[in-house]
Amino acid sequence: VNTTGFVHGPGRVLKGFKIETVQPDVIIALEQGGELRAILHPYRHYRILRLQPSPLAAAKTPGQRRAAREHAFGAYFSTASEISLAFRQVIFQRSLLFTGRKLHETAYVHAEHTAEGLLAVSAGVESGRPRGRVLPQGFERSLLCGVADRRNHGLGLALLRQLDFAQEILTLRTPVSTDRIRVLQFGALYLDDQGRELSTHVPPGVVG
Repeated sequence: VNTTGFVHGPGRVLKGFKIETVQPDVIIALEQGGELRAILHPYRHYRILRLQPSPLAAAKTPGQRRAAREHAFGAYFSTASEISLAFRQVIFQRSLLFTGRKLHETAYVHAEHTAEGLLAVSAGVESGRPRGRVLPQGFERSLLCGVADRRNHGLGLALLRQLDFAQEILTLRTPVSTDRIRVLQFGALYLDDQGRELSTHVPPGVVG
């Protein structure tokens, strides 16, 4: 399991959770100046192998990292096709959407009462201050999602094309076979068909 370089603050806590979840046979720590000490000390009862980074290793700029991601996404979705699934066929995860009781609000394309209050999808510009969380219609287009099977085993990635609230049908672009998909996990990144990252963002705490 290859982890990230996020090792301080929340990253330190996250690494601890990962160690406890994976229960590794050995932890390989690549560190330069003891920056992993706070992570490793509480787990010193594990077998730990400490190594210096390779002298050939070079830091990548944010631009280089983004280009590498986009190339990988582009290659992944090059064999994808569009599929449609009924809402009832899918379990939605990592989103407040579809967790509440559906409301019949004519002012909205979709509305529901959730444990955190009203969540709605609006077709137009809201007049006045909304009385809950309101998403613009089309917020889902090009949203990168994960797809999983009925046991929640990850199958791959998908680009969400459309949530048709009237027909209760969703459209995805994915290389994963339709008959295996039972779970859709909302992400927080938007991509075009070539894998390029878009500037659109999802509202925090609602999806992703």
